[in-house]
Amino acid sequence: MDQTTALAGPGAISRHRIAENVDRTSSTYPPLNWWRGRLRNHESTLSFTASFCALNKLTLKDFENFFGYKVGKEGGLQQADFERIANLIREDIASVQALFIPSISIRLSSYCEVLSTDHVRYCRHCIALGYHSYLHELPWIQRCPIHLTTLDLVPTDRKGTTKAQMRAHTLAKLLQSNCQGWPLTDDGDMVMQQERENDYISLLQMWTDYARKAASSFSFITSWDNPSLPKELYDLGQLQWLEPMPSILDMLVKQSEVIWDVDIRHFSDEVKSELRRLSAGTPFWTIFDFYKRVTGYESVPPPYVLKMRQARSALREQHGVCQCFWGKELVSSTDRWISTGGWPHWNNRCPYQVVDKELELRWGARTNVLSSTRASKEIVDFVQSSYPLHYAGLIHHLEYANVPHPQFIFKRVPDVWPCSKWNYSSALTPLLQAAAEFEVDSAIVEISAWLEEIDPYTPPNDANLFNDMIRLVNQNEGLSLVRWIKKKRSK
Repeated sequence: MDQTTALAGPGAISRHRIAENVDRTSSTYPPLNWWRGRLRNHESTLSFTASFCALNKLTLKDFENFFGYKVGKEGGLQQADFERIANLIREDIASVQALFIPSISIRLSSYCEVLSTDHVRYCRHCIALGYHSYLHELPWIQRCPIHLTTLDLVPTDRKGTTKAQMRAHTLAKLLQSNCQGWPLTDDGDMVMQQERENDYISLLQMWTDYARKAASSFSFITSWDNPSLPKELYDLGQLQWLEPMPSILDMLVKQSEVIWDVDIRHFSDEVKSELRRLSAGTPFWTIFDFYKRVTGYESVPPPYVLKMRQARSALREQHGVCQCFWGKELVSSTDRWISTGGWPHWNNRCPYQVVDKELELRWGARTNVLSSTRASKEIVDFVQSSYPLHYAGLIHHLEYANVPHPQFIFKRVPDVWPCSKWNYSSALTPLLQAAAEFEVDSAIVEISAWLEEIDPYTPPNDANLFNDMIRLVNQNEGLSLVRWIKKKRSK
């Protein structure tokens, strides 16, 4: 069964060839094999696609042409699309919205999570009744909320041009081979009756509603490391901290691998007002970055720098004589891990050396650990982008440093380096100090866990070593700085 073959089940009625550029609402258009109420609560879009194609003997291409969206791209549909689709299949708008916007989700957006795009996960009892729910494919659900049975996973059959099409074909095959009479069977109504009679789905609905509400109250102003990161809480464990889950749901929900706690510091409306004033011209991300680039060189270092230096000393003492299994080699400007077979190695850094340098780069005197070429580039970049903060009164250029203005093309570097001082009287200073301390505290925990997990057989994965664990949260009064603290669940 390929993309040109209809997703047909037993008893499917005559094929309707749907032409492009037709008035789909016209009374002259062939009637559809669909009836009001055929959409079931919490049904997956895959199930809708497979059932509609089978009932009308359509290919997936026909389906996409008729409804005007690509299978697997339902997230881009708008209210006008819901109304149009509801009119086409004669379903009420609320049922169509519920199909495309899952009501049970731990995300703040309408995007529907899927455990694997290369598999279809399902409940064998639901499939036998001609039903498949998006709940079966949520990564954090481990049992069917209707039948309380473990869920099965089947790989896609590789028929189709996209992963979504392959998954639709696979589900159609599952339904056809396990449900007698699908897609005409009304046994799905038995699922709805069972759903109404159990409390698990209603409790899931209630908990996710409360959890999303609690998460939305954490309206993040920004996150560290990457300012483009989504401003949502995705982790199940974090949501459970914000809104404890009823214990009766423990059997349905996959246990989080970590336990979360938080450290919260509050800041006044004065800090909030100053941040709003300054960030109108300079993003907070830039302000925070410059705070670290300037204060990392201070002769009397702030507390976060002292913490960083203590961590480096502790790591060096823990490391001792290097007996590491892996080294990071610079090849064609791309770092890669190689098996060492003994040290020392020219132009290689062991894991301890990697994190030692990274700590200084992020929270210390950057130019001290950079090559001369990269150090010069760092200084030039600092000078060229520092004047907005200088004019805002956040940093002061040292007079004897003779810091050149960016428009002065004949001089690009100051006479001395470092060339600036931070204005500690700024209302933002306590916030920035706390944020930098939170970063270092989180980094120390992450580094320790990462070093412990390194083994002789698997190259270290340091891509996400410094995870995004800190949020700046807008409160009714002032701001809150939130650090998520991750702890491994004891076995």
